Amino acid sequence: MKKESVRLNDYSGSEWAKASLSVLKFNGTAPLKRKEHGAAFPFTLAKHFISTYSKKNDLIFDPFVGVGTTTDAAVTLGRKSIGMDINKKFIKLAKTGPDLIDLKLVKSAKGKLKMKSLEPKLICDDAENMKKYVKKNSVDLILTSPPYGNLLRMIRPNFADKMLFKDKDKKKVNRTVSNPQAYSNKKDDLGNMIYTNYLAKIQNICKLTFEIAKSNSYAIWVVKDYRDIKNKTPYVNLHGDLINIAQDEQWKLWDVVVWDQSERRPLVVLGYPSKNFYANIGHSFVIILKKQ
Repeated sequence: MKKESVRLNDYSGSEWAKASLSVLKFNGTAPLKRKEHGAAFPFTLAKHFISTYSKKNDLIFDPFVGVGTTTDAAVTLGRKSIGMDINKKFIKLAKTGPDLIDLKLVKSAKGKLKMKSLEPKLICDDAENMKKYVKKNSVDLILTSPPYGNLLRMIRPNFADKMLFKDKDKKKVNRTVSNPQAYSNKKDDLGNMIYTNYLAKIQNICKLTFEIAKSNSYAIWVVKDYRDIKNKTPYVNLHGDLINIAQDEQWKLWDVVVWDQSERRPLVVLGYPSKNFYANIGHSFVIILKKQ
């Protein structure tokens, strides 16, 4: 039997195998605070990757914690956690802790929330200042999804403004697509940057997270590619750009997992009628990096 110190997680053999699927779906009802954010990933996603890439009492870090999905999952799973976000409103919501909806998804959560040692450290500051709060070589797992509100807002004006979905009677009807809202008006907010500046800041975050991560630990980034037709770019390969800049900062690409969101995303009529046919992007990429 292997010693605890060399184990990545607390899985049994069957749990290890089940977690190894490369295409995953994450369902569940979102509590109000995640609806307030508008683009937070599901608790079930955070639960899956924290359970897979860490073990109890490990330290989890999210440099773009938003309303606290990562830290909520960490504490319910018996992990320590640190989260940062530039948005004061989001940090305030993150400090409310796990919702009852989330607690029902983790059988062993009761009792762990009362442990002072597992109380998340939530910081309102720019992620580029992480070294003020997080020690070098101290983090066991980084799990995050960077804000890209300004990038996503480019999508809406350039396509048809109708999307197909099924109502309660399972009839296809049209509904107007709403724009993602800006998270703040700060210039150093990733959601307000042009793409070249955005990537430069992401690269610096990759550099900083490499310094605070332990050897042989993982960094997991959840990102979605998009289209910028306004600037004549039919497909922006965000996940590929992230991989390239992360590798420039010494991270090793370890895996790519597809998060299938097709069942929860209504179909948008893209380019009809014209000679330009576009696929609906109904998935996100989970980029798994390792520090070796």
